Amino acid sequence: MKKIYWILLLFLTACSSKLVIPSSFDLPKMQVKVPSMTIEKANKGHDLYVHRCSSCHHLHDPGKFTDNQWTSILAKMLPKAKVTALTDQQLITDYLKSLSK
Repeated sequence: MKKIYWILLLFLTACSSKLVIPSSFDLPKMQVKVPSMTIEKANKGHDLYVHRCSSCHHLHDPGKFTDNQWTSILAKMLPKAKVTALTDQQLITDYLKSLSK
């Protein structure tokens, strides 16, 4: 089952060419907007975003929206995606906002 999850995750990530897969190279840029960002948090946020949000629609490039726009979008979409754990909500939010325009 775990193998299927990783194959699906890889496939979804490959289909979203503009979606940033966080690396240590991106971290300083991400920390400008979210100072507490770590590479571990960035990767968890990315994985949650891919897994939870792509089940209903294509994934948006995080740089497509501003910090305030993501706040508004996520207020509506996180409940629809049934992301109820506050830590998961924060990881997705921080990932997207750290790469926002």
